[in-house]
Amino acid sequence: VYKLLLQPNGSLFAATDNGVFRSTNDGETWDAVNSGLMRAKVQSLTSADDGTLYAGTGSGNIFVSSDNGNNWRLLLSRPRRTISLLALLPLPRPKESSLPKSVIHDLATFTDGKKQHLVAATDQGVFQSTNGGQNWQSPHTGVSAQEVKKRGSAWSFATLKGKIPFVGMDAGVYPVEVKQ
Repeated sequence: VYKLLLQPNGSLFAATDNGVFRSTNDGETWDAVNSGLMRAKVQSLTSADDGTLYAGTGSGNIFVSSDNGNNWRLLLSRPRRTISLLALLPLPRPKESSLPKSVIHDLATFTDGKKQHLVAATDQGVFQSTNGGQNWQSPHTGVSAQEVKKRGSAWSFATLKGKIPFVGMDAGVYPVEVKQ
């Protein structure tokens, strides 16, 4: 078990090598809730204020469920590539729209008073989305590229409702910067 998540409705979720499991009776019994997860090794779980669940995997994918884990769908975690008719070469989307192909060590959600944020802890640091995981950006606005590299991998988040989370990284603990 990589992560446990307790929902306000009483459902308890476990992220495991074999997907996601849910208990509705305080852990006495567990049911696999993997419809749509494609046999994923799920390493992180979080939920938004509206109950939407997010699951991060060891292969770098993020899945979302809006029905208490009964069904999951893959988020577009990396940019789709389009083909140019002239050169037949892939045209990459802007860098800020993508989440790197990396293990998702942890996920968290928070609200900055205006927007709901989804943040991912990866081997390349912290990435955040303000549109439910469709687009991703590195939030390091006031931090030099050298400092970002020095901080290293992001491993876990500490969250408290109504507060901006902290992230544990190779080089220490830092507040997550809010990307507007």
